[in-house]
Amino acid sequence: MTLKEKIINSYPVSVAQNGDSFDVKVLQGRLWQEQLPPLINLVTLDTLKMSRSNMRLTSHKLDYKLKQIGDSGKSPMEFEDWIGVQNGSEKSLDKMLKYCDKDVIGLRKVFWSLLPYAKRLPVRLGLLVNKDRDACVECGSVNVIKWGLYIT
Repeated sequence: MTLKEKIINSYPVSVAQNGDSFDVKVLQGRLWQEQLPPLINLVTLDTLKMSRSNMRLTSHKLDYKLKQIGDSGKSPMEFEDWIGVQNGSEKSLDKMLKYCDKDVIGLRKVFWSLLPYAKRLPVRLGLLVNKDRDACVECGSVNVIKWGLYIT
């Protein structure tokens, strides 16, 4: 197994905004192009789907949700910035790195703020909180008592 394969398969859960319709498909396409094995058993938590299925909002965009929880929103990127990135402009690449960092940090905030409103998750909350230990399915607490096959 190559280093790329080990890295990709070491994360059993993916959290993204519109990840099911965009990010996962782009990644699968890239894996195919690089002749790497496809993603298997990847559980996705899509914040777009979480908000759409559990609440009616004016918008379900990440920028809107960030502003609703008191964040300043996404960093602005202009069309020229994207062209600059493709052309290798250092200034555009620096701006893109800051944009991506803010997106990841903002997505984390939005995910945890949406979590209490989610009806069902495709993964135990404990896997998100602490992947190495058994945890409560409802709250993610690792203070659990095992009674046979059930965790209470």
